[in-house]
Amino acid sequence: MRKSILISASIFLCVLLAGANPAWSLTVGSGNIDVGEVDTWIASTDLGNSGENTELLWVQSVLGSDIVFQEKTETEEGAGWLQTNEDPRVYAFDFVGDDPEYFFVKTGSTASGNTHFLFENVLNFSWGVIDLDLNDIESIKNVDKLSHIDEYGAGAPVPEPATLVLLGSGLLGLAGFSRKAK
Repeated sequence: MRKSILISASIFLCVLLAGANPAWSLTVGSGNIDVGEVDTWIASTDLGNSGENTELLWVQSVLGSDIVFQEKTETEEGAGWLQTNEDPRVYAFDFVGDDPEYFFVKTGSTASGNTHFLFENVLNFSWGVIDLDLNDIESIKNVDKLSHIDEYGAGAPVPEPATLVLLGSGLLGLAGFSRKAK
């Protein structure tokens, strides 16, 4: 019975370790820095040459009034955007602020007429990752057309698969210790 429990726990641990491999993640640079995956597009609108207050009010109208402005970063002529190694139309930006939960990108005029694109930050909160071929932003041909990025909210801590591996290892250790004690 105990042997079958140890075997089952070992199989469970192996499955967790296999699942912890971020094979779907995108990378930038020669050091293959993990930037996560393409962030989720939520909404877009035309705010023209609006100020921070107008932009915040729009974001709050989409996400709720508890969203707060964190940081603004000018990205004139594509400054700060890095092309991912896996896809030439996917770009990543290393956030200046404290790992925002949401961010928007202000562009020049697009074919749709929209200038502001709101995203939910997923997987890696330190990086904003956008696909220029997706959604409403497809008319942007390069990141030189991106004006600035505004960061909103606070990134909620997400438990990592490594945490589950640590928990599983601890449970296996306890099971082995209790077996040895008997």
